[in-house]
Amino acid sequence: MSLAENVYRMTNEELIGLAKNRFLDRRTQKEIVKHPYRRAKSHLALNTGICADVKEYLWDMKGYTLKCDLIQSGNCRDQPDKYRELYYEQQARFRRSPWNMVQTFLRYSHWTPGTRYTPSDVLESIYKEWVAPYFHGSPDSYKDFPYQVNYRIRGLLKHPNCPLDVAVKISTSADLEIRSLAFKKIAELS
Repeated sequence: MSLAENVYRMTNEELIGLAKNRFLDRRTQKEIVKHPYRRAKSHLALNTGICADVKEYLWDMKGYTLKCDLIQSGNCRDQPDKYRELYYEQQARFRRSPWNMVQTFLRYSHWTPGTRYTPSDVLESIYKEWVAPYFHGSPDSYKDFPYQVNYRIRGLLKHPNCPLDVAVKISTSADLEIRSLAFKKIAELS
């Protein structure tokens, strides 16, 4: 008796534990995808041992959270068009939950290794749409950035694919710490 044959009987905890297993066979992965429990699908999307056809099936599912999970886990690192597709087609959803945009495209950590593969054109668009509106006007208008904008700026400057022109634009900041980070990035890129 295989695991795949018993997926429909498993509790939520068992499904999550199974979905996290990197050595799971293709048949069991497909059965987890068919199961209605959404969190199990999310853990499967974060799994680095996911099969290519299962990954594509998850990508094609309705919604954007599974796509975010696939990108954050690094499962789409060789497919820059997936990053572009998600970013440009889900703008309205990212406006409702901007932290998810930052987590998916900017914030690199041990748990989100896929963010370091965000293409530079997406990073430039993030700068234009999520950061630049706070840089207009007098120097006083950007003296005290909201925390979220400050976090986005730092994420852009720490990103390995940060475009040089974005770092140059950010270097005009009145905030000395941000300006210093921007000049370090410019030196790194030059």
